[in-house]
Amino acid sequence: MFGTQDLWLFISAGIALNLMPGQDFVFIASRSASQGFRAGSVAALGVGAGTLVHILAAAFGISALLAM
Repeated sequence: MFGTQDLWLFISAGIALNLMPGQDFVFIASRSASQGFRAGSVAALGVGAGTLVHILAAAFGISALLAM
């Protein structure tokens, strides 16, 4: 079982997964292509904020409580 000394490993893995292209990349690219730079920027900020909230919830165990 990992302890708090390995929290940096968890956070860095979450950031690395956030940077990898996936469905969120396709969403941001399609918004940018169809509606312009401003809509793509707003979509990117929204995806990033949602991912950050999810990572923090998982780090503090809130995700485990919600999964029950």
